[in-house]
Amino acid sequence: MKSIIFSFVVFLTCTSAVEKSPPASDTIAGNKHALIIAIGAYDYQRTGWRPLSAQYDVPLISEALTSQGFPEQNITLLADEDADMAGISKAMKDLEDRVGKGDIVVIHYSGHGQQIFDNNGDETDGYDEALVTIDAPARYHKIPGYTGEDHLRDEDLGEMISKIRMKVGSEGQVLLILDSCHSGTGTRGGTSKARGGEAPFAPDDYVAKPGEAAEEEEGYGMEKGETKSRGDASDMGAFILFAGARFDELNYETEDDEGNDVGSLSYSFSKAMMEVKEGDTYRSLFARVLTIMAEVAGSQTPMLEGDIDAGLFGGDIRVQTPYFNVTEITSGTEIVIDGGIIQGVTVGSKVSLYKSGTINPEEEQGNLLGTAEVTSAQNFNATIILDKEVKLQNERAAWAFVTERSFEDQKLVVSLGSIKNEALKKGLTEELSKANIIEVSDTNPDLVIEEGSARGSTIPLKILASDLTIECSARNGDVSKCVSTVKQYAQGKFLKSIEFEDPSYQIDIEFIPV
Repeated sequence: MKSIIFSFVVFLTCTSAVEKSPPASDTIAGNKHALIIAIGAYDYQRTGWRPLSAQYDVPLISEALTSQGFPEQNITLLADEDADMAGISKAMKDLEDRVGKGDIVVIHYSGHGQQIFDNNGDETDGYDEALVTIDAPARYHKIPGYTGEDHLRDEDLGEMISKIRMKVGSEGQVLLILDSCHSGTGTRGGTSKARGGEAPFAPDDYVAKPGEAAEEEEGYGMEKGETKSRGDASDMGAFILFAGARFDELNYETEDDEGNDVGSLSYSFSKAMMEVKEGDTYRSLFARVLTIMAEVAGSQTPMLEGDIDAGLFGGDIRVQTPYFNVTEITSGTEIVIDGGIIQGVTVGSKVSLYKSGTINPEEEQGNLLGTAEVTSAQNFNATIILDKEVKLQNERAAWAFVTERSFEDQKLVVSLGSIKNEALKKGLTEELSKANIIEVSDTNPDLVIEEGSARGSTIPLKILASDLTIECSARNGDVSKCVSTVKQYAQGKFLKSIEFEDPSYQIDIEFIPV
């Protein structure tokens, strides 16, 4: 059973209603640099790690980057026997020394990944995630005296990346792509090679438990970094992480268009990069990656972390319009989304379905797939019926944007019948009617707004309900503060009306008075 705690702060306002492309950003002043780490030639007899096909990832990534303006001379390859701990550390330091303010940096890793015993008490599950260098063994006793020195732990990699982020500064960006496993807690079938798959690296008597310094986190946590000796986070470049699998999953290889075994994330990234367009963000690029990954590696969950709405390779930050994911395709016209009554997605609400990766639907009408209406809604999901049949590649291929919310059964009725000042009444009516959760009517009102005696340009008002009285005022015809108060009350009424009984969730709800 999932456990969820909701804390609703009721002062929040109500919601109103392939061809290869040219580089996404031709105007960025900084240079573009990349480091590709590809480890495939593991010595199975010595380390216990089976060889991988990382060499075939290299052209996929390098060609994708050069197509976006990364000079070939700025792309460094570190492969196989050169990719030991010393080699990776040196390559990262060289990269740090080479970059400057405003630069764009991509670091790509193809190889094995493994969990390893936590050595400093900062992990909630008692294990660090680690990249497996060419010399790192799969088992604690495989190499006598070895205790993890050649496993590149997440916090150590994070520290290396933080130094690079400091060099590129607040105008720069660092994209980290990890095409590897980060856990060996079981396999999921299939015949493809897993980039990991071994049990966590730990002594036989190690007991995994949350460390004293652990912080709750769902991802890899490498975007934090240590900055005390170099400044604060505002001095650092944006950081974005693409990971092929969740930190507790395996990451499998797939085949490229020529039949070579390649990393599933590397392949999907290279394909998605062929559709890059001006104005893309890392979130919109990753949406295309997810669509492809669902086809070639559907058993794993790719992860996206960091400054995901930063413009791709140096573009401006773009505000992502809120959306819901498709969770089930019942038919060509019936779809289930992951937004429900809790998020204000109620029966009768209008929804538009767009290609995943759409940032602003109004500006990207070419991505529109169809319009729909919500026909049934539960707390956390809703079923929508499209106005026409839409053929989706998979659930990852589309996002649902709510264009009009319906609150017919939950509307707050507000009476203005006692207000004599016609200008004031007109202003209140116009502003309150803009919120589709509010209805202005004198029939069975939930709230009554009364007018007091004017004091110059200020008219005092009282908002009366069965459980409270709130005083506010309209000055020079400005009713915004009073309207905002009514909206807050409407939100609270709506939330209190929701039936929170749900067999799939244990829900604790707390209303926080402000």
